[in-house]
Amino acid sequence: MALADTVGSTDGERGRGGGGDPTPRRLRLPLASLEDVGREMARVYRSARSGEIAVSDATKLAFILSTLGKVLEAVQFESRLTALEEITNEQQISTP
Repeated sequence: MALADTVGSTDGERGRGGGGDPTPRRLRLPLASLEDVGREMARVYRSARSGEIAVSDATKLAFILSTLGKVLEAVQFESRLTALEEITNEQQISTP
């Protein structure tokens, strides 16, 4: 099974012609938080364990999800640091 075929479940109503192979349906899962990424990584793991997708494909997807998780951590860290810097600057300005 190809990586492109594992993006989502198939939609039996949308064939590629006169009742041929079903067309894969793409899932649009939110990946905006570390929780979302962790949930998706667990889904990929379960799919690989059950044989739904090849382990090599799962490894590639897990790597991408891991990288996305690192980016989200960096964005959250930067946001928190910026907020702390703003508070510190406001306190320095208001102190006589």
